[in-house]
Amino acid sequence: MAERPTPHAIAVCTLIALLSDSSSPLCDGKGSTEERRDLEGAVRSLVMGRRPRPRPHSRPRTRTRPRAPSLALPHDDDDFDDDEDPTVDPPLLSLLRSLPPRPASALLDDLRHSSESVDSLHDLFDALRNSVAPSSSSSSSGGGTEGGGGGGGPVDSESPGGIYVRRRCLGFDAMGFEASCRLWEAFREYVEVAGEYGGEEKDDDVEERKEEKENAGGGMVGSGVEGSAVPGGDEKKDDDGDD
Repeated sequence: MAERPTPHAIAVCTLIALLSDSSSPLCDGKGSTEERRDLEGAVRSLVMGRRPRPRPHSRPRTRTRPRAPSLALPHDDDDFDDDEDPTVDPPLLSLLRSLPPRPASALLDDLRHSSESVDSLHDLFDALRNSVAPSSSSSSSGGGTEGGGGGGGPVDSESPGGIYVRRRCLGFDAMGFEASCRLWEAFREYVEVAGEYGGEEKDDDVEERKEEKENAGGGMVGSGVEGSAVPGGDEKKDDDGDD
């Protein structure tokens, strides 16, 4: 059964393909067993429609930021323009925070590339379609394993992840040109918001560290410790004397 893809569903499909493709950064052998287990668990939850949970290392949100209602797309049956509580994280940011740092970075890079143009989105779905193409060996044996031979894609087409991708590919194929353009526009904004939000988080961290240093420095200067080299100290004494 075809399922119309949403930007969030596209991100999930991309993660499934990356996790199964031996040429992707997620399968280069550099990741730990724990990282792989976390990724597989995240994919299982996403395929079942559950909202991803942040990993323990993720810093909780300390500020509420508004976001565009058109980007609220946590579920596949939601329309492009559905509204959602603006106090929660954007869906892509929630997804990225549920992944280990290296896979999250690889996924975001792929999504940014695929959101560059309508043609890029079509190329992505071509790649997704090929990733779940059933092989002759798997069909004759009643199934197969991910990455199996026989000319099939790296994703087991009969696995929950493979079925998830196939349904979204069928939904995309059934969309007209205007609908696919609307999907691309929503997908581009979906990815852009996550990138801008991440940049704000980094700036916030820098600002917080700066404030902490200033507060710590102020405490030392006002503690009465003598012999500390404080730039501009002599000038300040002269100014006090003039007063």
